[in-house]
Amino acid sequence: MASKNTPKAASVSDDERRWRAQSDVRTLQEAEKIRSDKSRMTEAQKEAKSQLDAMAQIAKAAPAAKAPVKKPASNSMDDFIKQRESRK
Repeated sequence: MASKNTPKAASVSDDERRWRAQSDVRTLQEAEKIRSDKSRMTEAQKEAKSQLDAMAQIAKAAPAAKAPVKKPASNSMDDFIKQRESRK
């Protein structure tokens, strides 16, 4: 439940709330079908473990080396503007 300090979500229309509730019901129905089908649930659990393991590897990995910083162009912005104006 939201606390008094939690900012309110942007105003949602009645149609949006109804659509969201309908979508949530479909999601819950599908989840229940998966839970009641032993082979589907087993496969889903295997996939979830695989994804968790992959995420754990990412979390453990050392940060990638920083990309080299590009040196600024020899011409400054003022030089660029002057060149552009001289072509007019």
